[in-house]
Amino acid sequence: MRKVAFILILLGFHHGFGKGPDEKVLRLDDHVYEYQFKTVLFYQEKENANTDMIYPPIIPLGSANPLVLEFDELVTEYHNYYLKIIHCNADWSKSMLADMEFLFEYNEYLTDRYNIASATNVPYIHYRFVLPPVKVSGNFIAKVYREGNEKDVVITRKFMVYSSLVNINANINFSDVVQYRNEDQQLNMAIRYSGLTIYNPRDELKVLIRQNYRTETQKSLKPLFINESDQILEYNYFDGENTFMGWNEFRTFDARSLLYLGLHVAQVNLKGSQPQLILEEDQPRWGAPYTQLPDINGAFAIESSDTKRTSLDPDYVWVTFTLLAEKPYEGKVYIFGGLSDWRQDLNCRMSYLPESKRYTATLQLKQGFYNYNYLLDPFAADKRAPHIIEGNHSQTTNNYEIFVYTRFLGKRNDELIGYRLISHLGRN
Repeated sequence: MRKVAFILILLGFHHGFGKGPDEKVLRLDDHVYEYQFKTVLFYQEKENANTDMIYPPIIPLGSANPLVLEFDELVTEYHNYYLKIIHCNADWSKSMLADMEFLFEYNEYLTDRYNIASATNVPYIHYRFVLPPVKVSGNFIAKVYREGNEKDVVITRKFMVYSSLVNINANINFSDVVQYRNEDQQLNMAIRYSGLTIYNPRDELKVLIRQNYRTETQKSLKPLFINESDQILEYNYFDGENTFMGWNEFRTFDARSLLYLGLHVAQVNLKGSQPQLILEEDQPRWGAPYTQLPDINGAFAIESSDTKRTSLDPDYVWVTFTLLAEKPYEGKVYIFGGLSDWRQDLNCRMSYLPESKRYTATLQLKQGFYNYNYLLDPFAADKRAPHIIEGNHSQTTNNYEIFVYTRFLGKRNDELIGYRLISHLGRN
């Protein structure tokens, strides 16, 4: 079946294996609309591309370093792809602003750079967009579509641009809820909005927090205390409202080389038409003590250590994951992380083999350095059920983001007036 799907891609079935442009529904979210598009990277361009790509596409207004959107299409024929920017409100609904109100130029951008990877086992075309600057802060969607037909959308990706009109102080501690002190982390913070004309800060300022750049972890908070004289909002709860489950450190494997065994790689097979990596077997970690392991909080970085180039030389390989389990879990098991686009992707769902007491799945991934974990779904009434495989620890190193939005009097759009990224236990 895998070979059949790959042959269909090569023969040019470009519209999602039968789904035409008119059947596509635009999603104001991170989404890939066709199977042959792989390895979507969206990051702020700086000096070190490998490091930059693991951070989310969030930049200050007026930044000299633009956002870059890259992706591969596993075909042999080049297409013209266009990019359009959509301005959104704080809740990611489309705003009322006209294009000229948030952009400096006409809102349609033809890809300025593409390259054909012809020396790899799997042929693909690599596309790259450099996004233009915007006039206002807030939430945006980058929409990529084929041959000038906006209905033929292939990729959508969220990005954010912020201004620094408020001051955010924050720290991470263990949870104040006693029974979860060994499992949860608590984000305490204070926001100073001095200099802004805010009449009702409880309602006029919308504050969101999220863990490890994942939308599904997002929480909306109202201030517990308001110091109007000093214009300070405090968010130091004691009931768990500002807490997150710690999860566990992400598992890691190094697929940057096909010439030697990287970290957590048990076998490299180069005999077939496509390289295959078999990872070492994984054990469930529920109930095991916390072990500090370096990770990149679920992200991945593309690179080939055999050639040292980051865009075209890395090949696509089949990577086999194995999770040992004496019996199947009551739910579906997924490989989860940036490699699954932070979703319960059907391609990342594992199958249980009762004769060998293990779950297994094989994914097609581009060479690089990857983080991942195993996720149990569906989410039961106990919100901690997804962590049954990996465990849950308050010592886990996580990143947290704080977003502050407002809609100023007379404006028709929400502005992102404050952003802060903070690491576990206060390390920035």
